[in-house]
Parts: sequence; C-alpha cells; structure tokens
Amino acid sequence: MGHREPGRSDIKENIKGGVSPISPEKMLDFELGYSYTGRAFSASANIYMMEYRDMLLETGRLSDSGYAIKENTDRAWRRGVELAAAYTPSRWVRLDGNLTLSVNQISDYTSFIPFDDYSGMHEVHYGRTTMLMSPSVTGMARLQAIPWKGGSLSIDAKYVGKQYIDNSMREEMAIPAWWVSSLGVSQSFTFTGKEVTMALYVNNLFNRDYYASGWRWESFDPATGKISYGIGVYPQAPRNFVLKLAVSF
Repeated sequence: MGHREPGRSDIKENIKGGVSPISPEKMLDFELGYSYTGRAFSASANIYMMEYRDMLLETGRLSDSGYAIKENTDRAWRRGVELAAAYTPSRWVRLDGNLTLSVNQISDYTSFIPFDDYSGMHEVHYGRTTMLMSPSVTGMARLQAIPWKGGSLSIDAKYVGKQYIDNSMREEMAIPAWWVSSLGVSQSFTFTGKEVTMALYVNNLFNRDYYASGWRWESFDPATGKISYGIGVYPQAPRNFVLKLAVSF
C-alpha cells in the first residue's frame, strides 16, 4: 500500500484554479510470482495488479498563472504479467530474455483544452483510456558469448510497443512501436598486477530512426468548434559508439 501526497504547488494552484480540492493518491499493489532455477535453465513469472484511487494527473486545466493543475481521477490501474528466462547451454554461451504484457488504464478521463484566447476551457470526455507513456508490450533478448579467454561478445534487442503522449488514447497522439539493437565486445587482462577491461559498445546497431517520447499542445476555437494541435517528438540517437576502459585496483 502506498500513498503520494500532492505537492505544495499542486495544492496552491488547485485552489487558485477554483477546482475541487485534491486528495492524496492511493495505490494498492497485489503481486504473485514464481521462479525456477535449474542447472542450465532458469525462469520466473510475476503477476501484478496495481490499483489506484484518486490518481493525481494533469487534465489540461490551467490556473490563472498558467500552471498545469493536477486533479484526482477516481480509479486507475496497472495490471500485467512479467516473464523472464535464461538459458546457459555451456560455460561459453548464455541467452537471456524478458517480456512484460500489461494493461494501464484510467477508468474515466476528461481533458480540458484552452480557448485560443485563453478566455475559457473546452471540456472533452474520453471515458476509459490508456495512460500516457505506458506501452502494453515491452521485451528484451540478449545473446552473450565468451569466444576466447578474457573476452566477451554480446548482442541484444529491445522492443517497446505503441504508447501515447497524453491520456486521450487518440491515434494522432500515439508513439509507434520501436525496437533497437546493440552490440558489445570486451576484453579483460592483467597488467602490472591490476585487472584491466577494455570494451566497445555499438548502440542502435542497425541505425534505426525512431523516437521514444514526445509532447503536444492543443487549443480550441469557440467560433468554429475546432480543435487545433501540434506534436513534437524527441528523436533518439542514430548508431553511436562508446569506448570503455576500466582498471581494478
């Protein structure tokens, strides 16, 4: 069981905005897990249910000073299963993977969009929606090998499913699913009695174009009843290289 108090500025701006007083956010987490460890294979599974009451979130409503007001939503939840496994067929090779499948929803979401001239707010009721920046599928796989004495070679791939940059669950606010791979090679040896490790990492191995987060703005024209919006994204780095040198004393 966890509680999260609203910040001082949240309470102050909430009062200035003239909306309902906010309450602490409450979360009750139920989890059930099982793990197995064998000679060459290990695995684990975990089921979780995070039930929220009075979750604090921004709805788009602004105070007189332009501060984003946080409000309580009656119910929300994060429910899912986490799976992980590792297989080591020999002392030279290891394969790891994990997968998370989840549902992350707000029971009843209402958004407030400012008028073009900021003279008022337009209310849009969306009902049940998916929480922002909460993909329903994430996963990772890694193959690691020790092809020579003191050496290590690994390649991995990470997948993140579709998510949204706000709580409205509109397709125009979606961040497409993406995956990215990386490669690492390292060599350890002893030099003047000290252990030295040199490593090279190649991130975004296949030089994929993707973005992992973003932002948006919206405004409402009361004369035409139309909503205007714009979206910005944060492109991630193309293929890049990292060199590492570590000396253990």
